[in-house]
Amino acid sequence: MRRALVFVGTTALIGALCLHAAPDSAASPSTSAAVLIDAGKAREAAGDELGALARYHDALTIDPTSSAAYLALGALRVKRNELLEAEHVYAQGVLRVPGSIPLRLGRARIHRLREHWFEAAEDVRIAHAMTAFDGSDNEITVLREAASVFRAARWNAPEIAIWRRLWSIGIARQDAALSKEASIQARALGLFMGELDPVLAGKAGTDLRRSFAAIVRRP
Repeated sequence: MRRALVFVGTTALIGALCLHAAPDSAASPSTSAAVLIDAGKAREAAGDELGALARYHDALTIDPTSSAAYLALGALRVKRNELLEAEHVYAQGVLRVPGSIPLRLGRARIHRLREHWFEAAEDVRIAHAMTAFDGSDNEITVLREAASVFRAARWNAPEIAIWRRLWSIGIARQDAALSKEASIQARALGLFMGELDPVLAGKAGTDLRRSFAAIVRRP
């Protein structure tokens, strides 16, 4: 009887210890996915792209909400010039992690490379809205992709608006390099558009528009 009580007590103690130890000893899906992503990147660096693809897929099997896995897998698909597969990867990523700006930009880039201008523009529009127009590094990254989309599509009016926004961000952040780059791009596009640019034209518009035109023309 005594042995039975000791056995039951010991079993209960072991069970309690295992229960308390479980959260620490068992890896979470995100942790396991991160390990697989690192393994995939190591294989990719070693030139084993198929092995890397397998590891990234394994990571997504464990954690279907891993934005890092979608980004790594999508980037490798692009590297292999598998644009259709890359678009599918980013589409799944946006579906699973709708709040991820990098995934939106990844899909926008694929749309741009495949010359799907309207789809690309929609993705950058949504990504830009996610930045809350805060002038952050995130917004700058989104705006640069937007400029690339609009230039590739030859949509000059929205592109010049993007560069003017970047110009204003550069001034607000006292970023001389960004301000210079954006001002050059905006002025060049303004000269190219001529009277089609409502700011640079400024001849038949309001006093406010003419004031903007004078500012933009200023060296």
